[in-house]
Amino acid sequence: MVEQEEPNNETLAGTKRPVDDGDEISLKIGYKRDSMTVSLKLDSTVAELKKLIESHTKIPPDNQKLLYKGQLKDEQRLRDVRD
Repeated sequence: MVEQEEPNNETLAGTKRPVDDGDEISLKIGYKRDSMTVSLKLDSTVAELKKLIESHTKIPPDNQKLLYKGQLKDEQRLRDVRD
């Protein structure tokens, strides 16, 4: 009998508070020992953010967990997530 492994869900954690620059937001994302800064429009969704993160980390969006005051949902707009 062959057992199939569950995908490894890596956790990405913001290392600093988001910087809000009007209609755009900059996020510093920590992954393993690296960090990256990404900028998106506030009207972008969490799913779009995950796609951007995938381009930097090669982690598929389905395997990402984004946390900011709890786990974020793909359909949420960044504008609605911030304080």
